[in-house]
Amino acid sequence: QKALYAVDVRNGERQWAYPWDTGFDSNAADPIVAGQNIFVSSCYEKGNVNGDKGCALLDVTTGEPKPVWTNLNMRSHFSSAVVLAGHAYGFDGRAGHSKTALKCIDLGSGEERWSHVLGFGSLMAAGGKLIVLTEQGGLLIVEATPAGYRELSKADNLLSKNCWTAPVLCGGRIYCRNKKGDLVCVDVSR
Repeated sequence: QKALYAVDVRNGERQWAYPWDTGFDSNAADPIVAGQNIFVSSCYEKGNVNGDKGCALLDVTTGEPKPVWTNLNMRSHFSSAVVLAGHAYGFDGRAGHSKTALKCIDLGSGEERWSHVLGFGSLMAAGGKLIVLTEQGGLLIVEATPAGYRELSKADNLLSKNCWTAPVLCGGRIYCRNKKGDLVCVDVSR
């Protein structure tokens, strides 16, 4: 809730800590290891009325984390981003906010490559594509490219809201769930 930690998996000893203090003591989105770097993103900042913590890329090659960059280009509420080919794709904003956007961030520079307002959602990556489940129950397949938002297919209203669980791809099928526990399976094997 207050920092990013690295621990030795053999004995649980802390190797290092990087302060990442947020409002509500909430760091819900998973940090992502990308080579010798770690990408971290959170929505809430302690003492900030706008709640904007932001994101950072940390270099851990020396054994102690050092920020490569930090900015407000992605503020993940609890939906974790994904990293593909040097870019982070994820939701910037909070659940329940219609202006929350799916974004692509260049990991090398921290610069935003594109942003597309969808409202809140969750995602996973497979085959160079993003599988996106919107909070409202829509399923999207989006090309994972820094060149721009490119929607390849879309199915609206598969589920009633709130859909906060990441979609799952298994055996050519995408499984999506909402907060009531309703489950939808979409066959994408063809």
